[in-house]
Amino acid sequence: MSSLYDHWQTKYQVQMFHYVSSSPWQLYEELNKFLKESKFGGSESSSTFHLKTIRLKDRSILNLLADPQQSKLESIENIFQLYYPTSSREHSASSSSHHQFVLVGDTGEKDPEVYGEIMRRYPQYIVAVFLRNVTGEKKEGNRLSTAFAGVGQEKWDLFHEEDEVSFKKMKNLDSWMTS
Repeated sequence: MSSLYDHWQTKYQVQMFHYVSSSPWQLYEELNKFLKESKFGGSESSSTFHLKTIRLKDRSILNLLADPQQSKLESIENIFQLYYPTSSREHSASSSSHHQFVLVGDTGEKDPEVYGEIMRRYPQYIVAVFLRNVTGEKKEGNRLSTAFAGVGQEKWDLFHEEDEVSFKKMKNLDSWMTS
């Protein structure tokens, strides 16, 4: 995936990668080390991490048990707030800020459900969703049809290997990314 992210950074002038995970902050050092060693997604200055806060000294330890779907939704909404400080739900696509997002995840846990919900709530922010198919899902299968109900099939795709990820397969997206 690192070569794909490098390609996006070069070809489409991607300026920031936001890594969202339900992992606790205690794993930050190891995650950051892995990303550096594999040259994943730009420099430190072009990357942010969004992980769960967990401390043994207070009630935040309960975050370990929190719904990962809800914590990812909240993290992504917080990222939107960085770019669109006014209410994200009231923000129009015609605003002076032109930041848009590509969501990349996998089918292993709740990424399809999270990303489908994000696309329904904030369609003006999302260019595309790409999911690594680690569970053998079918795009027209029950789980993904439910997760992406109300979202055009041309806005999301499944892949097994990074060389399968292409905006050209997504209706009108390659022209958007090059404009």
